[in-house]
Amino acid sequence: MNARAPSPQSPFSAGAVDQLCLALALYVRASDEARHDVLQRALTRLCVEAHAANAGPERLIVAVKTAWAHVHGIDKMNIRDARRTFEVIFDRCVETYYHNVP
Repeated sequence: MNARAPSPQSPFSAGAVDQLCLALALYVRASDEARHDVLQRALTRLCVEAHAANAGPERLIVAVKTAWAHVHGIDKMNIRDARRTFEVIFDRCVETYYHNVP
């Protein structure tokens, strides 16, 4: 099974999970402003799918944490930088979830 594939109970499409994984990889590797937009589009898509499936924010957080654990390059980051980066992503995730209520 592909590590990025959603679980059978997942409210998220494989496309949304793949988009998130690519966005996280770009976010870690790039330093330009475009990475923020790419990440935001991926988070917005996940949030739309979560709301459509009546999935709570915890499902979104699990999906983001799972994808984060598989991002190439985070193991090469300074632990503080990795934590700080994940905190930014986590905050954006929660903010997006609550601001994208249909």
